[in-house]
Amino acid sequence: MHASERWQRLAELLAARRARLNPEWADRTRFCADTDLSYRSLSDLENGRRDNYSPAWLAKVERAYQLKPGAIRRYVDNEVDTLETGGSGAPSEPLASTQRPAEDSPSPQQDDWAEGVSWWPSRRDPALRVYRMRWLDANGRRHEYITEADREVSPSVIVEYLERRKSEAM
Repeated sequence: MHASERWQRLAELLAARRARLNPEWADRTRFCADTDLSYRSLSDLENGRRDNYSPAWLAKVERAYQLKPGAIRRYVDNEVDTLETGGSGAPSEPLASTQRPAEDSPSPQQDDWAEGVSWWPSRRDPALRVYRMRWLDANGRRHEYITEADREVSPSVIVEYLERRKSEAM
């Protein structure tokens, strides 16, 4: 079964988003290994080969691509014109250091800037994750804090740590 035109467009958007989230994920094999997605099913999706995916699998894909729950179905059903992101995305280039605060406006490549916490595997050490927190201050200025941590660290601990850094920066 061949997918509809809308599924074909989704395929293009997902492949582009994967590479934008993490440069290492330009390699689909690496992305599948990091997100525990089936390479064959993802290849079918990203090449628009079919459109009969289970809701549970699409939910897993949405988490891997950091999309809002239900975003894929809403997009292919023409309810929305763009994929709804979960307020996250990785920088376009690898980080130069393991820990850095930032207070400048993002580069044009980061036009999907949004508040929130996101993570991706570290390029420096696969045993680590890079966590990023973005927020707006009372004056509407953008702030960003990035740090690396063990995969064993609970996400709630990372969020608490980043919230503390956020309050210190304000």
